[in-house]
Amino acid sequence: RPAARPDPRRQLAMGGSCACPLDPTGDSVGNATTGVPEKRMKHTFSNNATYAGEWLGNLRHGRGIQEWPDGARYDGEWQNDKTHGYGRFEHVGGDVYEGQWQDDMAHGRGVYNHADGSK
Repeated sequence: RPAARPDPRRQLAMGGSCACPLDPTGDSVGNATTGVPEKRMKHTFSNNATYAGEWLGNLRHGRGIQEWPDGARYDGEWQNDKTHGYGRFEHVGGDVYEGQWQDDMAHGRGVYNHADGSK
């Protein structure tokens, strides 16, 4: 089967950088100066999707989980605000892709399991 792609109506990237929350100390989320991702509080986007995980400046970067209001979920690695590395995307209907991602797309080795048990 070809590599899995998330529903294009539910873009993983949310359109680039976000207006991210401040952490409890009042500093911006993440630490772009040191280049080290920092874990911060959960952020809710304007479309009500949420992200909990690591940030680098105002970009999702490192390990994190994003959940959409309809129940779809991505748990995995991020790089410069895009899914990149190893991750698992659970579609609303129960289909699951687990494997490699690059620039918000399933890319490389991975397994796509349909809700009915077929691969």
